[in-house]
Amino acid sequence: MLTHLHSLVIGPGLGRDDLMQATVAEVIAAAREKKLPLVLDADALWLIQKRPELVKGYKECVLTPNVVEFGRLAQSVGLDTHGDTGKEGCKALANALGGVMVVRKGGVDWISDG
Repeated sequence: MLTHLHSLVIGPGLGRDDLMQATVAEVIAAAREKKLPLVLDADALWLIQKRPELVKGYKECVLTPNVVEFGRLAQSVGLDTHGDTGKEGCKALANALGGVMVVRKGGVDWISDG
């Protein structure tokens, strides 16, 4: 699986069905094994909220949460950003996830890998 890919984007339109989320978890694990760059958005972020260990420390991963998704991700790793979803909050979340790139989308976008 994934042998002909150079990168992988997962998320939009997936849905939150248990079987789909389990399948996505397997795909993420396989992509990590092959050191394949990942971009995760939308329903893939829903999975990461539940299982942050899937991406923790994987520096070839980019998470692209909006403000609401950002808050859920921060909470899932026990991070209290005190409402800061900007520069410092983005940096704190990236650090909490071990250097994963976080692109927090909004009126002003913030990007950090910690």
